[in-house]
Amino acid sequence: MIDLEKIKNEVAVKYGWKDIKGYEGYYKVSNSGEVYSFRSKKILVNSNNRGYRVIGFNVNGVKESKKVHRLVAEAFIPNPENKPLVNHINGIKNDNRVENLEWCTDSENIIHSYKLGLHTANRSIKVICTESLKVYETIKEAAKDIGVNHFTLTGYISGKYPNKTTIVSLEDYNSILNTPNVVKP
Repeated sequence: MIDLEKIKNEVAVKYGWKDIKGYEGYYKVSNSGEVYSFRSKKILVNSNNRGYRVIGFNVNGVKESKKVHRLVAEAFIPNPENKPLVNHINGIKNDNRVENLEWCTDSENIIHSYKLGLHTANRSIKVICTESLKVYETIKEAAKDIGVNHFTLTGYISGKYPNKTTIVSLEDYNSILNTPNVVKP
């Protein structure tokens, strides 16, 4: 007699399927970014939210939507630093393969988006002047203070252009200070 449950488990392991946390027995997510429903017995078609793939869940009358890239990261990518966001490495929002995703901070995500040319003007990161140690709430504020166009300063901070200032992201500055064998100011 054929053991269907055993075959299902073997296929799940081979193709990288894992239960979605909180929806065990109802839905699985694959390492390629697909979501399977046990109820409908099919791979779900994702809706689109500003370029991101989103899945609507319905369990016991409770409805919820989740972004697929986050589901893939939660299932397959360790997050030892407890970073809050998931970044698409190649910048393509609907490419939810595990190898295209990484955990990141808000600052890392914004800097990455600037490096790829995907930035949006309404997001901000804290920056610091490495000479005076003055912290600025936004790049725009720092740019105004030192007399540089904020788009130019953003290019310096993101690494798009060689940095001609002493302004860096606060997160990068803190990372440097926490690196072993670095002389601290």
